[in-house]
Amino acid sequence: MSAGLADELQIAIGPTLVGDPEAPRFTNPATFPSRSTRRMHLLDVTQIGDVALLRYQPLKETDR
Repeated sequence: MSAGLADELQIAIGPTLVGDPEAPRFTNPATFPSRSTRRMHLLDVTQIGDVALLRYQPLKETDR
């Protein structure tokens, strides 16, 4: 993600909270191209049982 090489980002949101500070993280610390002025485009939302799957497409500089 930080290198701008991803074509799509899929995020699954479920009803489980993880509060362990040693739990695996989605990303390591980095500088990411998505900021408030460079958002992602929501492609789709799918419900899978009690989970919501969100599909995002990073916008290129030319798409803004």
